[in-house]
Amino acid sequence: MHKGKVVAEKEEYKVIDCRSCGFKHLYPIPTEDEMNKYYSKKYYSEGKKKGRSAMRLVTEGEKRDTHLRWLKNTLYKDNLYFFEKYTKTTTEPNRILDIGCGTGDFLKYMKNAGWETFGLEPSITAFKKAKALGLNNIYNMTLEEFLERNSELIKYFDVVSLIGVLHHMPNPIETLEISSRFLKPGGIMCLLDPNEFTSLQITAKKKLDKEMWWVFPPEHINYFDFQAYEKLIKRVGLEPIMKMSAFPMEMFLLMDEDYVGNNVIGDKCHKKRISFDLSIPDQVRRSLYHSLAEVGIGRDCIIYSKLQDEVN
Repeated sequence: MHKGKVVAEKEEYKVIDCRSCGFKHLYPIPTEDEMNKYYSKKYYSEGKKKGRSAMRLVTEGEKRDTHLRWLKNTLYKDNLYFFEKYTKTTTEPNRILDIGCGTGDFLKYMKNAGWETFGLEPSITAFKKAKALGLNNIYNMTLEEFLERNSELIKYFDVVSLIGVLHHMPNPIETLEISSRFLKPGGIMCLLDPNEFTSLQITAKKKLDKEMWWVFPPEHINYFDFQAYEKLIKRVGLEPIMKMSAFPMEMFLLMDEDYVGNNVIGDKCHKKRISFDLSIPDQVRRSLYHSLAEVGIGRDCIIYSKLQDEVN
């Protein structure tokens, strides 16, 4: 039973701080069938209209090139660094399953690094772009369908990644439980989702007298902060071993750069973020964003974890 304090309302939905789930989510929760249809047919088209940051990879031209160069030199590079640091593999090459692989750019990066890559993507738009990158093991289906049709891949992967996935899922607990079945002993689970209802967001909301712009149903179902994220991970038998955050975009709002609903200012702030991230050494960036994660600040929750019985 989903019960808890109502912390936001938008359209026909409420956001409740659910006592049974341990994290904030929409109420009522959209059904899996509704969301599967939405992501397979509408997610990318609707995202373009609303100016979502992730949609930069779906477009062509300078915005995509700039965004991808930044990802390759920050998130993708950091992921590879931590994967190789924390995995103890006996396979050659290493194997990764990226659930919700989108346009396949991260998998392409990992393939170029010598990894054997598999991807799962329900959106036909993103799936076609991933296939166009020359990635062979890409599946246009749900996670449940993938498990049913590929049971031989259970305990096959050194890394399973869900980047920007769980906040979209009607049942993130079940999604994590199924995903972890594909991890081989000693493997790493990589999770990334937005860090929401943070102190900086609430402060900026009050200063600007705005509605909660980070709440957008139906695609954004779950709203995690680091504390709730770690509880969720532990609940399914995973133990966090490293956590990171990302540039706290709300700082721009507190410096009078109001990007909410303004794509021109939003693009300018995004470029400044990219410039900052690319200007500092890798280890400085990692140390900075690890420190921000420790105090719960930053745009994203990024956690690397292992199965609990494998953590020393």
